[in-house]
Amino acid sequence: MSGMSAQVGDSGHQPKCASIGIPRIHAGEDVNYMVSMIPKELIDVCWSDASPLLEKATLRSNGRFDVPSLHAEILRGHQQLWAVFKGDEVVAALTTRIITYPKIKALAIVFCGGRFLVEWGKDMHSLLKRFARDMGCQKMEITGRRGWLKRLEDEGWKPNYALMELDLTEVGHGFR
Repeated sequence: MSGMSAQVGDSGHQPKCASIGIPRIHAGEDVNYMVSMIPKELIDVCWSDASPLLEKATLRSNGRFDVPSLHAEILRGHQQLWAVFKGDEVVAALTTRIITYPKIKALAIVFCGGRFLVEWGKDMHSLLKRFARDMGCQKMEITGRRGWLKRLEDEGWKPNYALMELDLTEVGHGFR
């Protein structure tokens, strides 16, 4: 869905992504912040601005993703890339994925990283809810650190289940 954006603040650094005229939507009363879903054909242009912001989140995936594999996933259309702009600077990035379960569709927020979440988070949340509905999703979901719950519970998010994992590559956990 191209053109999905929202205005959500200035820097001397001129990122590649800011110079290509991606449609953006104002987010909230602070018109210094804008958010946008990056169109598939512009992902490579914006990747150098977005990838450093997402790197820390990929490290928390416990080997499921790294920056190159996330880039490939986005290019294949399996995830969507979103950017938050403050003036010409990309200050945050996140990815989403539409998951089709047997009975429902859900928009998963997969990776998120950057700065100034307090200023743009609620508006990004509203935009993502609209995007999810436009894509026919009945739910949204996040797998993340427990700290996210504090930020999201005011928006109606509730913990549903715990993800536990066992690393079978560690000594003593392999097949016997």
